[in-house]
Amino acid sequence: MNKFLYVLILITLIFTGCCSELPIEKQKVEADLEFELDIKSGVEKYSMLMSSVPGLPIEIGVTSHVETYDYEIVVSTNYGELSSWDEDGAVTRLGDNVTNKFEDCVFYWTPVINYEDELPKDANITVSIYNLKTNEVIDESVGELIKADEIYYKIKRWKN
Repeated sequence: MNKFLYVLILITLIFTGCCSELPIEKQKVEADLEFELDIKSGVEKYSMLMSSVPGLPIEIGVTSHVETYDYEIVVSTNYGELSSWDEDGAVTRLGDNVTNKFEDCVFYWTPVINYEDELPKDANITVSIYNLKTNEVIDESVGELIKADEIYYKIKRWKN
């Protein structure tokens, strides 16, 4: 009896197909925003006496798997100022807030103080991703600025 049942199932599968094809429903799949920012400083610490860089470098590397024209990178500091440094060696002072396309970029932070002045405990650099369609910040990292010694500054850590 078991053989007969086994053969009957096998014949049924052969004639009907082993997999039934169900109608495929069209689905609207919303892609999640997939990107990564790699934020680091190009030097361990920075002094205004250094001639190799015009400030503490903030290097932002962007990896994205979606179209990014609806996004911007906003870099700001609550103490000091930001600048850019072009290929010809020209340094452009940008103030305390700068907006950039959503792509790899480098900005430089410098204090606007005398070495005798204390760096405020809440001094930081903020890197934000801004959605132009919704007018909102969708991600943000904050780098805590500290005075390493009398003449050097560095970023203690980045926090999300």
